[in-house]
Amino acid sequence: MDRIINTTDQKNFYTYWNKINKKTIDFVLVDKQTFQTVKLIELNDRTHKYKKRAERDEFLKQACETAGIELEFVK
Repeated sequence: MDRIINTTDQKNFYTYWNKINKKTIDFVLVDKQTFQTVKLIELNDRTHKYKKRAERDEFLKQACETAGIELEFVK
């Protein structure tokens, strides 16, 4: 996720970067001409029912909303 979402807050850069550094996403859809991220897709299996995984998913949802990137969860 650190390759997709960037922060403009240089004062707190590492605080935000550390929160997304090791997070991954299943699919990234990009515009083939501009290579801008269009949409992220996260595949949800049974592990996404666990509390830690649900908290991670909520964090990703909020981070994507803040960055203006669409995130879709697919079961």
